[in-house]
Amino acid sequence: MASGTGIFFDGKSSARLEVNVEATPTALRIQSADGALLAEWPYAELQHLGGPEGLLRLGRRRNPVLARLEIHDPALAAIIDQHATTIDRTGAT
Repeated sequence: MASGTGIFFDGKSSARLEVNVEATPTALRIQSADGALLAEWPYAELQHLGGPEGLLRLGRRRNPVLARLEIHDPALAAIIDQHATTIDRTGAT
């Protein structure tokens, strides 16, 4: 299990939350700085959202709330890429 930090937008407010992100074997766990679980997104439901170079921006497919997660750490982004077959940042698909 890998972990790192990210920026989470809950889709309900414009608040930018610094969060801890855990890449578990089946899902991303997004936790607040105090450890509260904010979201758990299965890899099969992740959607890659456009963003600048060096940023992995994710949402959850078919989510009625426009929540998103931004990962700046290249090592954590690479682990998420490996787990989430719905994401292809290479442009191959």
